[in-house]
Amino acid sequence: KGFRRDKKHRLSSTNHQFFFIVASDSAEVRHIMSFLLPIKRKMSSAASAVSKVGGGNNVWRSFESEMWRTYQRVAPQAKRIHSLFDQQGEDIRNDHVAFRTFNHERVGMNVFEQNLWQHYNYKPVDSYNITEKNLFAKHFEHADYPTEYPLIFVSEFDTRTLSHQNQDTVQEMIESIESAYAPVKDDKFLIKGRIWDPITVSQYESLQSQSSYAAWVAAFGYLPNHFTVSVNYLHKYSTLNQVNRFIETHGFTLNDSGGKIKGSPDIGLMQSSTMAPLVEMQFKDGTTLIPGAYYEFAHRFVIEHDNESELFRGFVGDHANKIFESTDRQN
Repeated sequence: KGFRRDKKHRLSSTNHQFFFIVASDSAEVRHIMSFLLPIKRKMSSAASAVSKVGGGNNVWRSFESEMWRTYQRVAPQAKRIHSLFDQQGEDIRNDHVAFRTFNHERVGMNVFEQNLWQHYNYKPVDSYNITEKNLFAKHFEHADYPTEYPLIFVSEFDTRTLSHQNQDTVQEMIESIESAYAPVKDDKFLIKGRIWDPITVSQYESLQSQSSYAAWVAAFGYLPNHFTVSVNYLHKYSTLNQVNRFIETHGFTLNDSGGKIKGSPDIGLMQSSTMAPLVEMQFKDGTTLIPGAYYEFAHRFVIEHDNESELFRGFVGDHANKIFESTDRQN
């Protein structure tokens, strides 16, 4: 008496809400829990954060906004997609931001690791070998607020796998960086863009013929390669299939390498992404259109770990391998 039932089989009174979950199998339970755990964590972390919010947090939020503005310049579709979700009343949360680099001591993984720790209090959590793309990667999380702030995914390309000609091109790029410039000390390194002299169009094409990843880094340098919509926080589009249909209905092309959806609830992660649109890039000898950055969508699920159920917060190398192809040229 005094309670009402809504479309989600939820009974609510003035002061309390009760959820009745009916699941047919374990996969459905994981799907339901993938939404409930973020809500629970959001409520508990928000309560503790009220008294802890300080300068460091404000610094990160401000910088995240700068990254988003920088990213939109090479991913113009991201702003349009974001607006489409906004118009649907969706709560858009960023699952992770990704960066690319080369395995050189001046700009390699150690540089990112030190920079992220010194300026933004991000620490490394796990590492990945993506051998098919000649990449090594790590993901980072905020040391104090790991579930409140987005993850960061950094990968580096092994330049030793390139031809001698292309290795020379990368080496010349690195040598053209100002000798006094120290990326570790620069709190804007992650949005610095190209910190070396521009290469020629033919040098870019040569890199592209061997690795679209290496060509992308050479052209754009240091800025976000992608932002990622967390499907866990969406309401109207609560599955990745629904998100994909919504995106394609509005004319955006999805990466279908290995299937439009990479992953499954069993491993804790499902991902999809747009194909990077062409953007104008200025090279040493002229301007041409090349693939820019893309927008990703991630749905995380509850997995069993050490006899406990927890939301998977890592990455899967095999899936990342296919997601990287979002910056390949489209036929």
